[in-house]
Formats: sequence, structure tokens, C-alpha cells
Amino acid sequence: MLLEYKGVCILFTTVVYVICFILLYPILGMLTPMFSVVPVLVVGWGYGLRGGLIAGLLNILLNTFLLNLTGNEPAGWDALVSREGGVIGSLFVVLVGVTIGKLSDVTQQLQQEIHSHQQTEEKLERSQERLELRVAERTEELSKQQELLYEAQSLARFGTIKEDLQTGERWWSDEVYHILGITPQNRYT
Repeated sequence: MLLEYKGVCILFTTVVYVICFILLYPILGMLTPMFSVVPVLVVGWGYGLRGGLIAGLLNILLNTFLLNLTGNEPAGWDALVSREGGVIGSLFVVLVGVTIGKLSDVTQQLQQEIHSHQQTEEKLERSQERLELRVAERTEELSKQQELLYEAQSLARFGTIKEDLQTGERWWSDEVYHILGITPQNRYT
């Protein structure tokens, strides 16, 4: 559901981050920019790999801008290369954005494949239902025709004998037994 409101989520998390940065920097110092991972996570999840990468890179610029805006030391590009959270922290946030973005892309692909699989299963079920219905209709039709054949044979006083030429097996209709005056147990094959 959050993905339906990607833009709003990104704006909200970015505004919350900026406010938290301004409030937390006096307390946490250079560790404060690490909280910028939250908007990067949101962008990465919402927009995939490219979105996560771009958000991570924009994160570096935003943190530098916020450090300069608040007048906190170290300022400018020195903030990015300081030991206390500069390049390592910024690269970490970029890496998190890229990783979450890739996971989002894979998740979306899996969801599409699952949806496609479900559609295929539904089509297969509908086809099977139609086939079963057709088989049932045809079986009923053949049964009616067989009943008519037996009735016609009885009225005309003739029967049917079938023989399988490969196996030599024979099948006699009930009317043949009746005409010959024998029971099926005493039949001649």
C-alpha cells in the first residue's frame, strides 16, 4: 500500500530526516547523517535499484548542505571525508540504497511471475472445467445413442458382434444372446 503513495512517503521521510538532523546534530554530532538511511530505504524500496543509487548519492549532497546550513563543523566537503561518518557513512548509505533497491526489483519480478503463474493456473482450471463438461455431455450423448441402438436391435431382432482382430476377442450385444437363446455365461467365442 505504501508503494501507491511513493512520492508522499519520500517527501515525508525526507522532511522528518531534515527536522531530526537539525534537532539531533547538537546531541549526536557527525553520527546524525547516518539517520539519512531512512529516506534512502524508502526511495530504494519504492523506485528500485536506480532510485536507491540516486537517493544514496543525493543523500551525500543533502547531508553536506545540512551541515553547511547549520554551520556545524566540519563543513563542506570535509564532512564527507572525516573519520566520524564521512565517506564510510555516506558509502554505507549509498550501498544500503542500492541493496534495498535491488531487493525491491527482485520482489517486484517475483510478484509479477507469481501473478502470471496464478493467471495461467486459472486459465488451466477453466479449460479443464470446460473439457470435463464437454466429456460429460458427450458421454451422456453416447449413452443415449447406445440405448437407442439396443432398443433398435431389440425391435429389429438383430444383434451386433464385434471382434478385435489383434487379440481375437469378441463382444456380443445382448440381442445376439437373446436370438441364439443362450445366456452370456454360455456364450461361444
